[in-house]
Amino acid sequence: MDKYNDVFGNQKLGEDVLRREDYTIVPINALDNENKLLNLFHKMVFQPSAEIYAQPMNFDVRINPKFYALVYHFIDFLKEHYRDDMTVYHNQKVLKDIMTYVSRDIIFYYIMANDGIVKGSYYDKNPEDTKSLSSLYQDIHEFFSDVDDAEYHGVHNGAEAIAHDLYQILPSYINTIQKQDYIHVKVLVDPGNAAEEVVLRNVRTLEFVQVVPSDQYKDVDVLISTLDILPRDYELDLYPKNMKVIPWNITNTRTDYIWLLVRLNQVYVDKLKARDADKKKKTKK
Repeated sequence: MDKYNDVFGNQKLGEDVLRREDYTIVPINALDNENKLLNLFHKMVFQPSAEIYAQPMNFDVRINPKFYALVYHFIDFLKEHYRDDMTVYHNQKVLKDIMTYVSRDIIFYYIMANDGIVKGSYYDKNPEDTKSLSSLYQDIHEFFSDVDDAEYHGVHNGAEAIAHDLYQILPSYINTIQKQDYIHVKVLVDPGNAAEEVVLRNVRTLEFVQVVPSDQYKDVDVLISTLDILPRDYELDLYPKNMKVIPWNITNTRTDYIWLLVRLNQVYVDKLKARDADKKKKTKK
């Protein structure tokens, strides 16, 4: 707990959980450290969602201003990357909530990760999956990996764990799907077929899908078409070579619609992975 005082000074986060009269043989400084640790977890880490209460989570103590400076720097970093996709531009309560979550996380790791690197892999069986699926995770990880190691040593050590923590929270506040990452879906159904509206309604539930008009050909990632109007070979030449064609039967059941959404999600994932692989190739060159 050497770094505790850097954050809170001599202030306490809460009442002593372990009292001196109950542990008379334990050195006073050791007991104080145990109480700091217990309150750090109780008051900061295992707090319920801010949405449960009218007032968002808040500290009852004064914190070293350098941590607020880092949080503001991080918010500016997000604004620069996501611009109008960040709802904080329109809602100050959201901004306050984000700042509270970020403050708690970086302070926790500043104290607890001072002695070594802390990984975040306990959140995922394979952390690489998270890295490949979201530019947001990469952006958060990059930011906290680049903080001043001398001034924020524990934060630097905990960059991966911080990225995992905030990756669970920030998508609720930021539209992390950038314009170039959307998959463009075209739906061709014979006129008057009631299946068209059902297909479109299901497809539009996916945030990463943009439905394109029937006269668009160049920028189409997925073509969903009923069996009786599947495009002929010469028509397929109008579309991108890597476009996926999904034949659709008007008698398809609910299970088939679920399969469709899973298939579209895979197309989206493949697009992100291909983009990231292309970036790596360009970087090596």
